[in-house]
Amino acid sequence: MLFHLVKIYTMKSVEVLILATMAFTASAVFRSSSLAIGIGMTISFSLIRLLICFLVFHLFTFTVFVKRDVAE
Repeated sequence: MLFHLVKIYTMKSVEVLILATMAFTASAVFRSSSLAIGIGMTISFSLIRLLICFLVFHLFTFTVFVKRDVAE
C-alpha cells in the first residue's frame, strides 16, 4: 500500500512540474504571470503544443529509422 501511494505521488509530481515549467516559460516570454497562466491552461494552446511535440517526435523517429535501415 505504501509503495502504491509513493508511486501515485511521484507520478502526480511530474505532472505538476511540467505544468509549472510551461507556465514559467510562458511568463518569461510574455513578462506577465497572469497571461502565462491564462495561455498555459487553454485547450487550444495545449492541443497546439501536443501537435508540435507529436510532429517533432515522429520526424526524429523517422530520421533515426532511415539511418538504421540496412535493407537498401
